[in-house]
Amino acid sequence: MNIRCDRCGREPDEVAPMLKDAIWRQIARKNETLCKTCAHEVIRRRFGRELRFADLLPCAFNITWCSAFEELMPWDEPFPAGELERWQRAFATAERLIGNRKAMEEAPQQRPRCRRKWERFSSRPCAAPRIRRSTG
Repeated sequence: MNIRCDRCGREPDEVAPMLKDAIWRQIARKNETLCKTCAHEVIRRRFGRELRFADLLPCAFNITWCSAFEELMPWDEPFPAGELERWQRAFATAERLIGNRKAMEEAPQQRPRCRRKWERFSSRPCAAPRIRRSTG
């Protein structure tokens, strides 16, 4: 099954990243597929700005299969409260998926790449302290 962009009709070199629902609802229909080029164009037109890291949905797709994570990651800035934990969960999911994927034989470079991102990412400061929940 080939994926085609619903805007330009082409098979994309790279699909658009997964965006937070609040952003996606303003640029596309729920089940619409956009290529990276069309998504960036629509965001510029709709919001008058470029795509931002804060627009990305914390998920394994954005970490492993999409270049937006590396392109947009503000490596020297703290995260908004709550975001770091969501991204850490996404990294754990990505590691699990990549470690179990049969396709890893075809793309062995993905696992070390994800691990390097995780190592850099997990040492990031958070804008607000995490609240530890008691388990008792």
